[in-house]
Amino acid sequence: MKKIELKNDLNILAQLTRRAVIIYYKDKATVFFSLLGSLIILLLYVVFLGDIQSNSITNIFVNAQITPPEKAIKGFIDGWMLSGMLATACISVSLSANTIMARDKERGTENDLLTSPIKKWIITFSYFLYNFTITIISLTGLMIVAFLFLALGGGWYLSFSDVMGIIGTVVLSCLSSTLITVFICSFLKTEAQVGAVVGLVSSTLGFFIGAYMPMGMMAKPVQYISSSIPGSHSAGLLKNFFMNSPLEQLRIDGSLPPQVIDGIKGGYSIELNMFGKMIGPDIMAVVLAASVVVFVGLNLLLSYTKKVKFSSKK
Repeated sequence: MKKIELKNDLNILAQLTRRAVIIYYKDKATVFFSLLGSLIILLLYVVFLGDIQSNSITNIFVNAQITPPEKAIKGFIDGWMLSGMLATACISVSLSANTIMARDKERGTENDLLTSPIKKWIITFSYFLYNFTITIISLTGLMIVAFLFLALGGGWYLSFSDVMGIIGTVVLSCLSSTLITVFICSFLKTEAQVGAVVGLVSSTLGFFIGAYMPMGMMAKPVQYISSSIPGSHSAGLLKNFFMNSPLEQLRIDGSLPPQVIDGIKGGYSIELNMFGKMIGPDIMAVVLAASVVVFVGLNLLLSYTKKVKFSSKK
């Protein structure tokens, strides 16, 4: 009996999730604007950011009277840009996906579901599962674009373990972003409010996580603020997988001293300045995983509170 009940619950969950995914992809404007931040990063990089950053690395070799290894420089800078693009998309796509939750509130669909025989946990979890599904689908497409960009552009230095690390980081980042954005948007009641938050975040997010310029160029207080954002740790982890191999090639080709390599790591956020202490990928992974644990708890608490309020009205 319990197996049949669980099967029915999972079937309803799948149907609610499928419904939200279909509605989301019918709104082409929302899909486009969810990816707009990542497209802007790619466009800015192709137009002028790529040359600016490549020149800054090239000058290190020129000043040391060493012939710059152009292929390794390209792989390094391409990896920096692609890391920022993917980290930004994890947040912006997940945030935009919450328009469906806001639309259901605004149109009374959520209340209809809550007054139906459907269990409350199924309704709540369907919004998480839908959001995570949308974010994973979009990021899978962007990862394919990123890998093709490196391979076709001649900047491929990734090993199999690097590729697996990138995929794992993207999955963890999508989970973290989903939990955070669903929690934030649970307090918003209309699509217009979600749209305003999406616009604000999309216009500033790339700056704070070091997608538009290396974080080492920012003032220390800004670096400290950035290091408190889980998205910065997503970007930092991705940079380690995308950039460490070409950075090692830069070291070999140019015989750069360790202090120069350390300076490049800090400047391009392969290591993060977290309140005055430089942290590596191990701490970044812990911070990102901790954000998942914390926001699972916060979302459960919020869901429980809503249930109590709803029950008190009955």
